[in-house]
Amino acid sequence: AKASCERIKLQEQGDLDNELYLLSIFDSLMDFFADANGKELWMCKSMGMSAYHTSLLKFYGQRRLRYIYLVRDPRDVA
Repeated sequence: AKASCERIKLQEQGDLDNELYLLSIFDSLMDFFADANGKELWMCKSMGMSAYHTSLLKFYGQRRLRYIYLVRDPRDVA
């Protein structure tokens, strides 16, 4: 989170807006949780996060932000 915040501050030449500030807190918590469980990466499965694509892209950059598109077979539900 710190590296992303520093990169944005250099690009914007100012402080983070509230949305990016909250995203940095979320990222720090998820990083901490992943480290505590011996994982290198974390993934958010919430589809609601896609509404914030612009902010996510600005915070994580194209190299880190990834989307996984799943197609499920509805016959497998029954």
